[in-house]
Amino acid sequence: MQVAIADLNGDGIKEIVTGAGVGGGPHIRVFNRFGDLINPGFFAYNKKFRGGVNVAVGDLNNDGKEEIVTGAGVGGGPQVRIFDLFGKLLCSGFFVD
Repeated sequence: MQVAIADLNGDGIKEIVTGAGVGGGPHIRVFNRFGDLINPGFFAYNKKFRGGVNVAVGDLNNDGKEEIVTGAGVGGGPQVRIFDLFGKLLCSGFFVD
């Protein structure tokens, strides 16, 4: 499992972002500081992919809210995608070396 901490909604309080590890698929979930699920979760890549997903966060567009940056796990290739708090795809993806 991958974990990142970020203020995704700009309220000054950090949320917890999790990404499933190898075998769990590319499932992303976001929790509040009390452990309550904020959204139903989403798949960063094809839900049948079982290599897991790496997560990072950062305010990439300078709007005061951090975005979720994902990288496909083992066997998924060097694909990066960017999402908002609710799983809306903000950058359809790019490949890195």
